[in-house]
Amino acid sequence: VAPGGDAVVAWAQYFGSTQRTVSARFLADGGVWLDAGVFEFDGDAGSAEAPKVAIDSVGRPVVVWQQYKRTVPTSYDIWASVCR
Repeated sequence: VAPGGDAVVAWAQYFGSTQRTVSARFLADGGVWLDAGVFEFDGDAGSAEAPKVAIDSVGRPVVVWQQYKRTVPTSYDIWASVCR
């Protein structure tokens, strides 16, 4: 939660048989939640797990998670996305 009351939440949610990272943002000015967004990847990206929210050095929320690689069993990549 930012000092002004804005907030970001992130979670893993199944879409069919694949889990994806989803996030939503709350804007304190107006008291509304923005529509949830799904992070999509192509190629060998499999299920997403363990999403976390952090704050970068200039105060922007960053969603971070691990993404299973379908082409390399037991291998994961770490992904991040800055919320704007």
